[in-house]
Amino acid sequence: LEALAGEQACERITVDELDQLAELHSRMRAAFAAHELAPYYVCNRQIHEAIVRAARNPVLAAQYAILNARIRRIRFDSPMSPAIWARAMAEHEGMMNALQRRDADAMASILKTHLKHKSDAILQVMRELPAPAAVRRRRAKTADKPAP
Repeated sequence: LEALAGEQACERITVDELDQLAELHSRMRAAFAAHELAPYYVCNRQIHEAIVRAARNPVLAAQYAILNARIRRIRFDSPMSPAIWARAMAEHEGMMNALQRRDADAMASILKTHLKHKSDAILQVMRELPAPAAVRRRRAKTADKPAP
């Protein structure tokens, strides 16, 4: 969805919206430079939402809102290693450049890569979390059963 939004935003974004995105991006870059993850994530979320709005596609925006509501907390609150954070920041630089050039193909490609990297990072974080108590109990019961 975001890749399509990025393509459409390249075609439909206004100069004022580009200026607003540039300001958000500048604030996000400052948070990155200061190693402040919380404000980075606030700007990051606002940037992604602004790109979806700039697409001017109400059906896409509605679906994005539904899906994003389900994953928002883990997407925009999960820890990042310095290397992953630097890569994400570089991808955002590319997104801004593509938007300014109105290069829809580059924007879609960058967003696909960016979101794949983010989903990989989220899955890694989830693998490292302790299992919920119910899962641990089921595993313990299964481990206690003799083999047939």
